Amino acid sequence: FVGGWGGDGVVRALDPGPWQSYPAVTAPNGALAILRVGDDGTKLVVGGQVLAQAGAIRSPAFAPNGETIAFESDANGFRDLHVATRAGASQLTHDPEGDFEPSFFPDGRTIAFTSSRDGQTEIYRQAIDGGPAVRLTNAAGEDFAPRVSPDGSRIAFLTGRSGHDRIWLMNADGTNARPLRTEAEREDERDHVWSPDGSKLAFVARVLGEPARVMIFDVATERTIAITDGSVACDMPAFAPDGQRIAYVEERTVPDVVIANIDGKNARRVASTPARRWRPIWVPKRRGGA
Repeated sequence: FVGGWGGDGVVRALDPGPWQSYPAVTAPNGALAILRVGDDGTKLVVGGQVLAQAGAIRSPAFAPNGETIAFESDANGFRDLHVATRAGASQLTHDPEGDFEPSFFPDGRTIAFTSSRDGQTEIYRQAIDGGPAVRLTNAAGEDFAPRVSPDGSRIAFLTGRSGHDRIWLMNADGTNARPLRTEAEREDERDHVWSPDGSKLAFVARVLGEPARVMIFDVATERTIAITDGSVACDMPAFAPDGQRIAYVEERTVPDVVIANIDGKNARRVASTPARRWRPIWVPKRRGGA
């Protein structure tokens, strides 16, 4: 479905068909990847074209040009990374322990990803045209879910090395790894996403037994603000293309999508009608319409 800021202008964007469809990721040029799950497995669909099919496809990520997409697939093993364009798909990694969660660097030719190939879960970097994978992390506790900054200088990732899942930052070559925040040691963090210009990082923080909150970290000042008050659980933040608004899911009686300014003000649900709405992903407005 597609909806705007407030009101009831939510419309069906896809033919429902005999499957379940989920918006997966949007490229900077507006290309939208959709995962269709049916009796014949999962299909990765972009612009109406099926680029890949397997029992399970997860974590698709577009290159900046919107022409190349990387994803996890179990088509030829437990979990490997594949790369696809409209011309076809190819398998990038072949590892029995599994490779996960690709994230492109700005050059569109290199990805960061998670792998268990060396006996523990770590983050690696590799060119999509082949070549060796370079290990970027090496610490006790799992390191996973890399998110490359828009300028390619940093990687935000999750780590369990402190006993909680916390967001850390490191340089693109793996050096200078450090916690995003040193406070709130009891909190778990997740759902981290960069703003389009890389000046901010939105994420979800939660203390056990309390509702999750959406937070925004400012890279320049290294200050963090909560844009939801913790009265109800909120998650799945997604920055608008202009970086000035953010969508997230509010878990009240049923999950619903809210859009707010990045300071948390002027928050509005995308529709007033009762329905379950989640997984917000921004898409460009069509010329002459929504």
